[in-house]
Amino acid sequence: MDAVQHEALVHFLRLGSRTLTHLTAAMARQSFTLLKSTDPDVRLAAQDMLDNLSAISTELDQQWQGMATLLGVHLQSGNLPFLEEVQMSSVDE
Repeated sequence: MDAVQHEALVHFLRLGSRTLTHLTAAMARQSFTLLKSTDPDVRLAAQDMLDNLSAISTELDQQWQGMATLLGVHLQSGNLPFLEEVQMSSVDE
């Protein structure tokens, strides 16, 4: 793989991971809104979605670390300035 192909691959991976990161953040925000519902089934579905998004987030962190390795960049835990962090907490708090 030549340098141009390598750079194109890294760029493609970066765009895909960024899109998935933004999508999971948007879904998490929507799920928190749904947790405020008076319908217990809606609240349960929202909590299930948040649980799933937590697992997806872990996998995305691994993708970002892999891209950093491809780029020769060392990322410290929590040192991803281009990501939006979503804090999860109980609705009752």
